[in-house]
Amino acid sequence: MFTLNMTTFRSIRQHPTRFHIVYKALRLSALAGILTLLFGCGSGTEAVDAAGKTVNSFARNAVDANEEIAQNGTSNITACTGTDASAVTYCLVVEATDSMIASWQTEVFNLITPAKAYAFRGLTTVPARSIEIIQVDHNLNRISSEPIPSYTVTDNPALGTYSINFSQPPSARIDIIAKVTLDNGQVLLAPFIDSSIDENFNPIVVVNVVSDFLVKQLYGKLNSADALNSLLPCNGGTSNTGNNVDCTKQPFAKFSLWNALNELTQGYEIDIPADYTITQALELLDSTSDFKAHINTVLDEMLRTEEAFVGGTERTLDLSDPQNTFDNLSTQKEYNSTLFSLAFNQVDPDSAAKGASISTTVSSKFDEISGAINYPELTLNTSNFYVTLTGLVENFPIQRRSLSFSQANDLSLSAAVENGLSSAPSNTFLTSQGFYVAGKMPYQTITDRTATTAIGWQSDPYTQLIYTADADSSGPQAMLSSFVRNGGQYAITDNGDSTWTRNDKQEEQNIFAWSSYNQALESGSGSAIEQKINSKTFGAVGLSLKLSDTGDIYTTAGDIMHWSAVSPDTITETQPSAHYQSYLFSRAADQTLNVSAPSSSAVRANRQYQATPSLKSTSSGLQNIFRGRLTVTALGTLEPNQASSTPEGDMITVIQNELSKGQGMIQAVELRDTAPTADRSNLRYRLSGNSFGSDAGLNRLRNYNNSVITLNSQTTAVLSLNILESTHDINSQVVSKIAESSITNISGTYSVASNGEVQFTFPNVEGHDLTLTGFMSKHLDDSGNETAQAGNVLTLLLTHDYVVGGSQATLGLVQALKEQTLDVKIQ
Repeated sequence: MFTLNMTTFRSIRQHPTRFHIVYKALRLSALAGILTLLFGCGSGTEAVDAAGKTVNSFARNAVDANEEIAQNGTSNITACTGTDASAVTYCLVVEATDSMIASWQTEVFNLITPAKAYAFRGLTTVPARSIEIIQVDHNLNRISSEPIPSYTVTDNPALGTYSINFSQPPSARIDIIAKVTLDNGQVLLAPFIDSSIDENFNPIVVVNVVSDFLVKQLYGKLNSADALNSLLPCNGGTSNTGNNVDCTKQPFAKFSLWNALNELTQGYEIDIPADYTITQALELLDSTSDFKAHINTVLDEMLRTEEAFVGGTERTLDLSDPQNTFDNLSTQKEYNSTLFSLAFNQVDPDSAAKGASISTTVSSKFDEISGAINYPELTLNTSNFYVTLTGLVENFPIQRRSLSFSQANDLSLSAAVENGLSSAPSNTFLTSQGFYVAGKMPYQTITDRTATTAIGWQSDPYTQLIYTADADSSGPQAMLSSFVRNGGQYAITDNGDSTWTRNDKQEEQNIFAWSSYNQALESGSGSAIEQKINSKTFGAVGLSLKLSDTGDIYTTAGDIMHWSAVSPDTITETQPSAHYQSYLFSRAADQTLNVSAPSSSAVRANRQYQATPSLKSTSSGLQNIFRGRLTVTALGTLEPNQASSTPEGDMITVIQNELSKGQGMIQAVELRDTAPTADRSNLRYRLSGNSFGSDAGLNRLRNYNNSVITLNSQTTAVLSLNILESTHDINSQVVSKIAESSITNISGTYSVASNGEVQFTFPNVEGHDLTLTGFMSKHLDDSGNETAQAGNVLTLLLTHDYVVGGSQATLGLVQALKEQTLDVKIQ
């Protein structure tokens, strides 16, 4: 039997944490050697290498505002040193605030427990009255514990931990929970899984309000015994592979996601005040909307259907069969990636005179000292052995611009900062609707380094659904997503001995992002992709934000455009009908808002496009390889923007970084030749995207993930909105925490033209019409011929409360992504 250390959402590579975490995985029989090759090697290593350069740049805060941490160092505060290294010995640590304990023994134990772990700031290791490992029903009531072997609990008082010694390995099951009773009788719960493991391979279970919140979020969604049963093994045993062949409940996939989500939630930086009780702390977590949304993103996919994931049902496999080779049972795809984000940032958040900033960020490419170039890209590795498992490796070199506002409304426009957004390589599963459930634990980075100081950048973990538009082979060959994440910018000081001191927090960031991934060409000449694009017509939707410290301080533009590739190097852009409009609003230095009337121009203007090679390291040295990257110029100029195309040239994504438009994104899809006349009743499209809005006193960022448009007929639709929102008060310079809201069952109408031009109108949404205007992608059959079925991707410009000449407007770039019906059997 082979075993695999498999981490859903991240690899074993060390990740910066407040306490030492290395994850011990479920065992996946007979795959260790094969998947080591699959996920550790191959042509995607450039992204891994780039990510590795930023790992553990500086450590996260613990309890003090300023803390000294060894660079690349770790803490094994939560280790059970002195216990026997054993596969059946777990190390458990309990964390709470003094107010959560609220007993006369608190000060005594603070004195005799010198080592403290801080999973979340404000939490310290504390003793427990009792520790139990229990099996529960869907109401979290204890039931008989047949899957739980006998165990003993040993206190490690000098370490503030407990050793749990089992007579045999416990089963991996979602219904097995750690229950800890504190000295005051309060109870905390935690998933009892190998959430982490120390260097002596003793699994660590962390029990705190975060683990308790996670357990209650899942069980709060279970409305029956059957709902819980849908997550559990078929044979009453463990979720590990080898035990659940043909089990349609897919326990391995669901437990893997549960396991990974437990680890991801412990990686957030959320300050829990020391005087908070358990109830208050849980209320704080519940009101931290982005944190809760990331949890629910994963849980909702686990619970959506019983057989939820493609290839998630375990099968038997004869490895002696010559057809069951590594090459036959695994695939690798590479993607050219693009990223655009908008953010509201609280400047000097701990100061009495807080400022604020608006920032825009786009993916870029950086020259490296070696002569190679660091590109925004993603590698997707898929294995189809006993279950289907996909590994994601992603890297975004980025460029950020920022406009800062002081309390006195003084402006400061920063120079462009080059940085990176990279996450630990992660494993995931594809849902039957076409979405990868991805969790990201970003590396920290350092910029502006001097002899003694630098700027440190930190990001909380986040989850995202990455839509695979061609999972059902209907095209286009692209993946699409949007997400919200929190970040921080810190002043850090080099102590001269490989340690850094984290000093004042300079920014607290609410970041709203779009990401797009066009599948790369296998290889070829530059003319190959140019010829694919040539003669095609496209519907294009763009959103951009230009920041300035003179004149209008920002200008937001939304454009609906018609593109015609009239030659292998020229795209003609026009707005030939009322469907094609340009929207623009701006704010002056005195904070007054100007909302321009929609406009269109039938006058033709050109963009130049050209295939650009990727300079890659090969066995023959550095070589230029054409992989689908392009430059597409700004309208009417020769100013180049980075872009990419799908292999068939039917989708083009452009990152704008221009003098006239600022930073932004354009998504262009080939217009249809066959009208989408097939019945569209009951089709569901999930929304993915963000908007930027302004009124007299606020700027507003919104994310629409998991909002849904349901088509009732050929002309009517219902919209349900799920919104995450942050605001910037232009008078007080206060940036709000991210908040959630929802509006359900909004009836509206829509139309689709024969070429795929589409428009939705939903009246009286928060008092104003909400429109979504754009284009529907083609739908291809297995032979590559276009059909009359509705396309998988709608690329849309959102307009809402757009009051011409008035004091409010909102523009957004949104994708509507059709829920597919995929065959869940391993292909």
